[in-house]
Formats: sequence, structure tokens, C-alpha cells
Amino acid sequence: MNTTPRKKIDLLAPAPSATEFTYSPRKEDEWYLNTQSPHEYEGGALRQGGEINLWSRQNIGLVVQYAAVGMIFGTLPGTVYPFLFNYLNMEGTQVVSATVLLNMPWSFKIFYGVITDCVPVFGYRRRPFMLMGWTLCFTMLLVMACMDSGLPYYPDNKYATMEAEELTPEITATFNTNAPNTGGKFIVIMMLASVGYVGADVAADAMMVEVAQREPETTRGYTQTTIYLVRTIFVTVSSVITGLAFNGKDYGGDFDFSLTFPQLMVVLTAFCLPVIPISWYCIQEERHPGVIFRDYLAELWHLIQMRPVYQVIAYKFLSGIFENFTITFGLHWNWRSMHAITIIAVTIMDFIVTMLTTWGVVRNQWFWLGVPVVENLPNGISFVIGTYVIVELAGEGNEGAVYGLVGSISNIAIPLASTLSKNVDSNFDVLNADIVDDSTHVRWDVTYVLIIRYAMNLAGLFFLPLLPRQKAETQQLKRNGGSSRTIGLITAIYFAFSL
Repeated sequence: MNTTPRKKIDLLAPAPSATEFTYSPRKEDEWYLNTQSPHEYEGGALRQGGEINLWSRQNIGLVVQYAAVGMIFGTLPGTVYPFLFNYLNMEGTQVVSATVLLNMPWSFKIFYGVITDCVPVFGYRRRPFMLMGWTLCFTMLLVMACMDSGLPYYPDNKYATMEAEELTPEITATFNTNAPNTGGKFIVIMMLASVGYVGADVAADAMMVEVAQREPETTRGYTQTTIYLVRTIFVTVSSVITGLAFNGKDYGGDFDFSLTFPQLMVVLTAFCLPVIPISWYCIQEERHPGVIFRDYLAELWHLIQMRPVYQVIAYKFLSGIFENFTITFGLHWNWRSMHAITIIAVTIMDFIVTMLTTWGVVRNQWFWLGVPVVENLPNGISFVIGTYVIVELAGEGNEGAVYGLVGSISNIAIPLASTLSKNVDSNFDVLNADIVDDSTHVRWDVTYVLIIRYAMNLAGLFFLPLLPRQKAETQQLKRNGGSSRTIGLITAIYFAFSL
């Protein structure tokens, strides 16, 4: 490996091309330029160290991170509508705001990533942030488990569907009008819990990139496939839990039994607690000397200007707008084809459910709840495909920032997609009051809105050419695709604007 002392480098010289070397920002006395090609490692690995066994005691903690993230991510946002809207009867705008606040930390993954890349704690960059993140999340869940959610707004849920003129003064006198005022504190605490587990997730993502890049080319992708399969399984488990155990009449469901909101938080707290020690004792991590921040930023800016990076970012952003308008087997399949198949599969399944429900052919809660659970599998496949390319792009030392950048861009596209959806919906009679009416006119309006939505979902496939087909094409783009300061600047601008 060729090394050059930092003091001999002219920092005012033009930035070298991607084919000459990759930066490796370290502390002042250990700074060097890595001129070794990624393909010179054994088996075509992108970094040295050799493949690891994810299921060993020393590494199982990384898998546990994604099981916990899947459980919390699948449950916590799923409580917003039944608890805040149905139980506490908060305004629709407040419920939307709560959803935005819970999802907001995902849009700032790049900043989490920069911190975990640049700020070692006692010499470690990943495990301390997992530890801090899960401790914060556990604390907030425990606080909510101990809080009193109070009585529901409606003493009998049948009042929620009655017309205003049917609600006599005697009935309205029984309402718990103070219930909506208690929702604010729950929203803040849930947001803080989200800040915690997203922070832990970003640190785990950065370590996942490090581990995946040690895999040989023939099996690279096994790590992402495994951990995101685990995450998808636990998202599905959480969906089943909220669908069955949090579907009582007070929460807008039809079941005579239900967990209360604090009881559901007890379940999450119990699940979260063992993750804290596992994050420290069951994950291997080498000490890191830290980085020179200005050199780190220079490398990150250099990466954003590279064609494969800004091209993939553009794909994730543009496809995210349209698609959100409202284990080694298969590792060498074409990423574009796999993504197209999963998007089409989810669209078809969702179309069947919504059409049969809208037109009254099948109106069964098990049918309505069951299909979205099944959709978790193709959704999970679609998500993990996007992670394959990130592993190919990330450099040594900036794993958290690169993964966070590409991950954030998909999340910040969602609010824009929601805004477009609301503008379209405003032209049709699809408000809650209209849907309760359930007239033929309303059914047709709902059908038109759904057709527009699914057409927009499928339109996102037009951006697939921006996604490399496979690992070899990604590496070829990285070596020969060149770079553009202008497009890099445009990428940074629309990312910042979307925030």
C-alpha cells in the first residue's frame, strides 16, 4: 500500500479523479491515500478482513439490531391512527403532524451518519451510538408504559359514527373532552423514541456496509439480504400484533379485547431492553483513530460528484416520489428487473384489495389487514435491492454518511409525494364524511383516485435506467463514469431543499 504523509500533500491542488485513488481520512499522523484497487482483495472483496459469520456470538448483535428496528418501526407509527385519532379524537391535522414527527428522524440519516463516522467514543464509532440510541428509545418507551392514557373521548365507540344532529346534549356530556389535550405529550415522547432507534439503526447500517464490503464478489449482498429479511419478518410480526391486539372498539376496531396503549408500550419496552447489552457484547468492532473533518467533507463532496452516486441518488429520489404517491440465492439477479417485479406485485395485490373493498364485494377486516402483511415481503425485497448498490459505492471511513445520504433521499421524497397526493385528492369527494356515505358517486371518485395512485406508482419504474443492473456495472461506473461538479451541486441543492 502506498502512503504519503499528509504534510507533503498540496491541499490546494485539484481533487484527483476517482480512478487514481480513494481517500481514507484519518487523524493527522495516520492520514494516507489508499491507492489499492478494491478488486485486488481476495475474491473481489471491496476491503480486507475476510467474510464473517453473522450468526456467531461475536456478530449476532448486528442481526439483533435489525430485529429490534423492525419491531419498533412496525409498531410505533402504527399506533398513531388508532390511539391519537380514534381513542383521543385528536384533529386530523394533529395526527398528520404526529406522523411527520415520527418519520422525521429518517430524513436526517445523513447527519447521524456523519456523526458516527467522525466522532469515535472511547475509540469506537458504531457500538456506542447503538448503545445510546437504544437506551434513549428504551427510556421513552418505559415512560409511555408508565403513563396514564386516560379515558377514551367516546365512552361508546358507536358515537364516533353518528351524525352531529343525532348527538343529544345528554350524549355529548359523557364525552371526555380533555382527551385530545393529552395527545401532545405522547407525540413528543414517541418522537424522542424515534430519534433513539433511528440513531442506532444508522450506526448499524454503517457497520453493515463495513461487513458487506468484506464479502467476496460472488456472495456480496448476503449480509444485507439476511439482516433486512430479519427486519421484514419483525415488521410483519409487529403488524400482526397491532392488527390483532390493538384493534379493540375504543381504538376503532371491532374486537371485544385489546391491549391498551401503555400495555403495548410494555411489550415494546420488554423487547427493547435486551438489545442494549447485546449491542455492546455481541458485536465486534475495531478501534478507529477518528478523522480530519475537512478531509472527510472533501471526500464526501468528491463522492457526490461521481456519476454512480448522483445517479443512484436521483433514482431513489424520483422513484420515491412516485412509488410513495400515497440467502445468497438471487444475489446476481438483475436489480432493475427485481425492483420492477416487486413494485408491480405490490401494486397488483393492493389494487385487488382496495377495489374489492371499495365496491363492497369483500369487506372483511381480515382481508383488509391480511394483504398488507403479505405485502411486507415484496416491499422488503424492493428495499434491500436499494441497499446493494450503496455497499458498492461507500468508501472506507464514510460508510455512515453515504448510507445515510442515499437512505435519507428516499425518505424526504415521501412528504413531497404526500403533498401531491393531497392536491389530487382535493378534486374528488373522498373525505371521511363522503366515504361514510358510500354512494355510487363516492365509490367512483375513490376508484379514480386509486387508479391515479397506482399509475403514479408504476410511473416510478421509468427511472429504473438510473439504477445499475448489478455489482459489476456499479463498479464500472465508479471507475469510468467520471464526475461532475455541477450535477453534484444540483444533487446537494435539491437534497437540502427537500429537507
